[in-house]
Amino acid sequence: MMQATDGGGSIGIFFKRAATKRPAQWPVAMLSVYPSLPQSWPARKIDGAEQYFSRALDFGYSKSPEETFKIWGKEQVLSDVVWVIRKFKPDIIITRFPVGRSGGHGHHTASALLAAEAFKEAADPEKFTEQLKYVEPWQAKRIFWNVWGWRSSSEDIHNTISADVGDYNPLLAESYLEIAAESRSMHKSQGFGSSPYRGSRQEYFSFVDGIPAKNNLFDGVNTTWNRIENGDIIGKKIEAVLKSFNDTDPSASIPGLIDILNEMNKIKNNYWVDIKRKELLNIIRSCAGMWMEAAASDYSASPGESVVVKTTFLNRSDKHFVVEKINFPGITTDSVLSAELKDNEPLTIQSKIRIPESYPVSQPYWLIEKPSEGLFNVANQQMIGLAENPPSVTEKVFLVINGITLEYDLPLVYSWDDRVEGEEYRPFEIRPPVIANVFNKVSIFADEKPKELKIKLKSDTSDISGEVQLNAGKNWKVTPPVIPFTLKNKYDEKIITFTVAPPVNQEVADLKIKLKVDGKVYDKSLVEISYPHIKREVYFLESEIK
Repeated sequence: MMQATDGGGSIGIFFKRAATKRPAQWPVAMLSVYPSLPQSWPARKIDGAEQYFSRALDFGYSKSPEETFKIWGKEQVLSDVVWVIRKFKPDIIITRFPVGRSGGHGHHTASALLAAEAFKEAADPEKFTEQLKYVEPWQAKRIFWNVWGWRSSSEDIHNTISADVGDYNPLLAESYLEIAAESRSMHKSQGFGSSPYRGSRQEYFSFVDGIPAKNNLFDGVNTTWNRIENGDIIGKKIEAVLKSFNDTDPSASIPGLIDILNEMNKIKNNYWVDIKRKELLNIIRSCAGMWMEAAASDYSASPGESVVVKTTFLNRSDKHFVVEKINFPGITTDSVLSAELKDNEPLTIQSKIRIPESYPVSQPYWLIEKPSEGLFNVANQQMIGLAENPPSVTEKVFLVINGITLEYDLPLVYSWDDRVEGEEYRPFEIRPPVIANVFNKVSIFADEKPKELKIKLKSDTSDISGEVQLNAGKNWKVTPPVIPFTLKNKYDEKIITFTVAPPVNQEVADLKIKLKVDGKVYDKSLVEISYPHIKREVYFLESEIK
């Protein structure tokens, strides 16, 4: 299922693999997630949806979709929606806002219009053909509008299908409305805190396009393993594992789950099997109570630096797992270990890795290039739509059980003990060796008198020396022209002060800060986002003063 919505201004797309209350349907129906870190989108961690974003910029309030499309560039954003549909392959698409009438905000209405158009174009092999190098055309079964304020218009009731969203899920011990309220309350910046409604409540879905449905949203949609050629064998094996499942000894299901994985491995290049294989690997990990963590000795490093990594394994089952090998893609080759994981006995492997000189910094992919007025510029097609970057450094772990290899990706993290919160985590970051943050991004000269402008240098490596240069227009005078600096320890800081005199006549200038170290130039400032309900994020902007 897909829901197209305005994601606070830009187009956000939320996907949910259809969940049912029948556990026998979990192989197709439920998305299993076993995160090593809190997800940065906490609402999605709660409701289980997968979130994607277009390249569209939130440029503020828009009075109409026409204005919105003019600034965004309709074809570019439409291509993003088509791309995500082709990549995710939803059976059902639901718009949050109405198609063919105002959604109250130009961005809102635009999101619905784009969804309706992308519903058709995603299936057209003549549309956005550059995407077909990575994905195939995809035709969803139907598209609906999730009606709100529907009683105000009898027209909206026509062709609607209702669903009771107040159902209670005994496996989750919550109703879907309780989950929704908890998820909505994680939208802290929008003041969306919400108390749950408990009990039956109908939501209405107005048919927009596709093959009409009579009874429910998924009429005619096959959510069983029969959807896949030779998938009935896998479906029967899953039914057998579910029937014999012992919740006091989940590891007893591991042999059956390994057998299912073996069957899945026989089916090559199948979208659904690839998804279910990843989910099954996490289910096996859960049933074994398997703890795996790749923890760095520090929370950041610069290209060229070395980092100590401790990889910890704990198998909390009597099943025989062996750590066959580990590696860090793009950094190291395989380290063959063949280490046995004994029941409830931790195994720690220490590695020292060197970050290559050419390794990219932890910059969000949509900020690598400067955006236009209405659109982020993203060169890598495969990154478009992702809610965030993949981890800066990933460790691949290969476990063997019963002759079958299980492959897991562990994000490299840093952990510490907080005296109030206890164990805390943050992602491992790749940073420039030195950054320059300004105290005031904008400085106004009311007259011709010079001003002192302060810059804070911070190192991300030890024993770094160089010089700072503040480049201004020819009419601006900077004194001194260059200031040398030395930072002995990692994370040392130093304040640099320049005196700047403005020109006689009025002028606007961008004063660029350049840090020259060993023949290389660094020009980034660091922005760090840290709130209790999300994981820490960093990004790097050009270091400049207007």
